[in-house]
Amino acid sequence: MESTDAWNSDVTHCLNEDEAYCAGKNFSDTRPSRLEAEKEVFAEDDPRLLQTVELARQLLPRQDITQWQLVWCTTANVARYLRGRDGDPYQASKILAQSLQWRQDFEEVLSGQREPRWQGDLRVVARGAGGHPIIYGCCRHMTAKKNSSDAVDHLVAVLEAWHRSLRQGATQGDILLDCRGFSLWESFQPALMIALLRAIQQPFRDCLRSAIIVDAPRSFEVVWRSATPLMKPATRLKIQFRSCEAAVELLHAVHGAQAARKVEGIMRLNRTAAEGCKPVKLPSEIDDA
Repeated sequence: MESTDAWNSDVTHCLNEDEAYCAGKNFSDTRPSRLEAEKEVFAEDDPRLLQTVELARQLLPRQDITQWQLVWCTTANVARYLRGRDGDPYQASKILAQSLQWRQDFEEVLSGQREPRWQGDLRVVARGAGGHPIIYGCCRHMTAKKNSSDAVDHLVAVLEAWHRSLRQGATQGDILLDCRGFSLWESFQPALMIALLRAIQQPFRDCLRSAIIVDAPRSFEVVWRSATPLMKPATRLKIQFRSCEAAVELLHAVHGAQAARKVEGIMRLNRTAAEGCKPVKLPSEIDDA
């Protein structure tokens, strides 16, 4: 395994080349880039909420919102799009409409009408003491034979379970990608990467608190350089590269001992057991997800 510290140094140097992007930022900072407590709060009777939904309706095919799409238009969800566009209903309606169309496209999977053909071990594995859920996936369970469409369905189902697992007023969760067993030819799936970035930056906008990439080998640089042009600056700032040990320490600090021990046990099995750690349940191992 190549030095994770050396890889982290290369990534930090790469980011620092863009001074406007990195000004005043510490790439290794463990704090969320946007604290949930600092977000603007929209009252349920704020007229901008309904205005945003109505404007989004006009942008949809046939200028109509289905009942399935309307369920997504809660105060909390619409407020996320408004915050993302500085409270401007017209601008917020554009990204809300895109998100509603995305949910319509994946309705069968999101609603549970159709179970995906599971393609690996990606799933929600734990929820921290503060109510923030954790998605975990390990590269050793990814193979080149996977069907891209099925892999995207798998991802979509996991993200939906992740969002439904939020508790205690938490509005964001974390994603941990374990690079144990990473192979550029087997683990790198452009369609899946694009689907993840699209989901995080649109329908699940501002739901990502941090993404932790564990034990990334130097060959992961190909993935990183392919992905970064597709990321918004705010998304890039949420990504951290850590060794397995450092990731566990971070999880203890951010999520508490119980969640950290669960993830640590999974990562240990993926490094020692012949078959690694197979999922107990997909798309989530949290019973109330």
